[in-house]
Amino acid sequence: MSQAEPTHGAPGARMTGGRGLSRRRMVLAGALAAVALWLLWAVLSFGLSARFAAEGEPERALFWQGDNSDALVQLARRDAEQGQLDAARRSALAALRADPLEYRALDVLSDIARRSGDPGQADTLMRLAAARMFHDSGLQARLVASMLEQGDIEGAIYRTDALARTYPELQPDLFRLLAALAASPQIRPLVEARLALDPPWRSAFLASLVQQQPDTSTLTALITGLQASNAPPTEAEKLNYIAQLVKAAQYKAAHDFWLGTLDGATRALVERSLLVNGDFKQKNDGSPFFWQIGKLPNVDIRILRKNFRDEDNALRIEFMGGRVTFQHLFQTLVLPPGSYELQGQVSMTRLKVERGLVWRLYCLEPDARRMLGQTSGFSGSSPWTGFKFAFVVPDDKCAAQRLDLVINAKTNLDREISGRIEFSNMRIDRVEPADDEVPQEAAPQDAAPQDAGSKDAGPQEAAPQP
Repeated sequence: MSQAEPTHGAPGARMTGGRGLSRRRMVLAGALAAVALWLLWAVLSFGLSARFAAEGEPERALFWQGDNSDALVQLARRDAEQGQLDAARRSALAALRADPLEYRALDVLSDIARRSGDPGQADTLMRLAAARMFHDSGLQARLVASMLEQGDIEGAIYRTDALARTYPELQPDLFRLLAALAASPQIRPLVEARLALDPPWRSAFLASLVQQQPDTSTLTALITGLQASNAPPTEAEKLNYIAQLVKAAQYKAAHDFWLGTLDGATRALVERSLLVNGDFKQKNDGSPFFWQIGKLPNVDIRILRKNFRDEDNALRIEFMGGRVTFQHLFQTLVLPPGSYELQGQVSMTRLKVERGLVWRLYCLEPDARRMLGQTSGFSGSSPWTGFKFAFVVPDDKCAAQRLDLVINAKTNLDREISGRIEFSNMRIDRVEPADDEVPQEAAPQDAAPQDAGSKDAGPQEAAPQP
């Protein structure tokens, strides 16, 4: 019995199988094409919607993408501004449904609540919005204003601190707000508490405070409060405070505060002479009550030893030649009314100046800058010799004084100067007033007129001292 040979497939069967495979491929291709078209439409609609939203056309944006949260927020904000509060509320809620993290929708709902006369709900919604997006400076600023309206002063100061740290460009406006709050005695402790945390903007705020309020009482109260805190004023902040007091012509208050910043040893040195650092041995602390030494071309000012065998220091000024407006060495004094004497030592080397250099003392009151006296003019050459002059501080309009080393010039030609001059062991002492009038000008002690130079002396050289 023969076995049937296997059949490898009839032509009809192969055709049927091929048509099935082609049909599956066609379905798959169609599905892929549909997906591609859908993706193309989605990308196109999303892109067009985003573009129209960015251009401020919310209606056209919503035509291409009905749940575009940006466009819905724009529409809600516009409707709220136009007084269409119900429509604005619907759009804002739709934006939140599309994106639950859309903080701007909460901001719009807060505005709607405020416009509807519900400040409590407005504040709650704004706080929610601010918590979701801290880096929106406009929103944070509105929250600060809302907190102030609701009486949450501490919260407003906290937000102001955060804004000042994050947005330095907003600090001028924020400082004005803090200055206004600090001016209130009831609110000031809250501002002090925030400053006591030593935020990075504290020094800048304290420096700007007098510009906000010319009356220094607020600054004084804040500095006083900080001194008792765990973050007392820095040296820079103290010097700024002193400078602001001087600028406000509160010289006595500035001087008293400055004395309080000194350590015991330095204060003892300062109080030993009414002229601070007259021996030029103390380090300048940057306050206006130390020597103020400026820089000027062709003029070299420095402190050094008088000589190799002497422990005393000297202030040396060397003029390289030329016409100079010299106002670059002075000290602010706070001497009470009374009679005084300024004395010191001077040395000159070929100092050529038509009418001499002089120490000049005058009242520092802005409306009463009267001169109290001056030395005779220094010029020529002289070894170390003494000089002094007496003066009287009047009872009125002379709370502070200024001692300047200046060229005794009447015309610009008198400012031509060259040579060297040195000063050492300068001091001011209080003296008993003489029965007759107190001299206001005296020649350098023990110096020949041509050596120390009378005020009209020319630049002649003195003979050596015996």
